[in-house]
This record gives sequence, structure tokens and C-alpha cells, in this order.
Amino acid sequence: MISQGAPDRDTVIALLDEAVRTEARAEPPPDGERHAWLFGNTGWADPDEHGWIAPTKPDLWIPRALCFWQGALAIGGTITRAQRRHPDHALHRWPDIEAAVGDYLLASPWLIAPE
Repeated sequence: MISQGAPDRDTVIALLDEAVRTEARAEPPPDGERHAWLFGNTGWADPDEHGWIAPTKPDLWIPRALCFWQGALAIGGTITRAQRRHPDHALHRWPDIEAAVGDYLLASPWLIAPE
């Protein structure tokens, strides 16, 4: 659990990255849970002879909540209160990450968009 003040952005993103890698699965989730997962890729192909790289083909199921927070915090955009409260974005399954994201947002009020 994060206990010493608010974590910085890089720390929170590192927690999210690790959780995405840990939670990713090749097999689809049960039908009743599919709404909470996204099917996508988690890496990049090796550079071709011209140096171009591309995302790997979709191959993993990843929790939607982790994807949302990872993307939102990585780009540094604002988050509405409605987005923060949306059930698909809930981090209850990951209490340490939920606390870190909450602490980071409290310490970074400019990330919460006015409604």
C-alpha cells in the first residue's frame, strides 16, 4: 500500500503497467465478464529493415479499468468525474493501485476536468 504521500505519475503508471502484464490473458474471459475486458496487443514488433515498428497483432485480453487508467494517466489529459466514477473504470480488484491513483489525483487536481 502507498503510504508516504502521493505517488508521482511515473510510479502510478509503473503500477498500472505491471498490473496489465500480470492480468493479461490469452483465453477470453467468461461471457458474463467480457464487458470488463478489452482484446488487444501489449507490445511492438521488431523494427523492419527501414526501422519501422508496429503494434503486435491482438493477442491478449486486458482488464478495461487498467487500460483506461494507464492510457488516461500516460497521456496526461484531464479526466471527468463521470469517467472516474464509471463502473468500467473501477479499480476495486487492485486496492494498491486504486489508492495510488486516488492519491495521485488528489495531489493533481488539474487532471480533474470541470463539469
